Amino acid sequence: AAAGGVVSYLMADADFDDKNKKYEKLLSDYNSADAYSEKEKLYSQLSDAKKAAYDAEDIRRITIGATIAVWGLNLLDVILFFPEERGSMIVSPVSIRPDLQNGGALLTLTYKF
Repeated sequence: AAAGGVVSYLMADADFDDKNKKYEKLLSDYNSADAYSEKEKLYSQLSDAKKAAYDAEDIRRITIGATIAVWGLNLLDVILFFPEERGSMIVSPVSIRPDLQNGGALLTLTYKF
C-alpha cells in the first residue's frame, strides 16, 4: 500500500507540474496581452487553468498525506505486533507491548538510579 501511495504521489506530482506550467504560461500570455479583447479571451482560459492547477495540488497533497498515514500504520504494526518479539518493543527506558487480555497496549517508563 505504501509503494502504491508513492506511485500515486509521483503521478499526482507530474500532473500538477503539467497543469501548473500551463497556468503559468497562460498567466504570462495574459499579462503580456495589450488589447482588452485579447485579455478577455484569455481570462476564461486562465481561470480554468488556475482551478485545474489548484485541484491538482490538492490531489498531490492528499496522496502524500495518505502515503505517510499508510507508512505510519505499517510502522506501528511492526513495532507493536512483530511476531518474533510478541509485539513488544523496548527502547532504553521505554517499552510498549500489547495487552492481549484487556485489549489495548501497555506503556512502561523506567529509570534506574
